[in-house]
Amino acid sequence: PVIFDTDICGDIDDTWALVTLLQSPEFDIKLITTAVGDTPAKAKTAAKIL
Repeated sequence: PVIFDTDICGDIDDTWALVTLLQSPEFDIKLITTAVGDTPAKAKTAAKIL
C-alpha cells in the first residue's frame, strides 16, 4: 500500500511519479495528499491524472 504525498504542478517529477505508480501492479495507492501552495488546485491536477 502507498500514500503519495505530492507538491504536483510545478515540475514534471511528481506527475511522472504518480503515473508510474498508477501503471505498476506492484503498488496499491491508498491515499494521495497535496502540499505547498494552492493545494485545491494541486488536488484537481492529481484527480485529472487519476
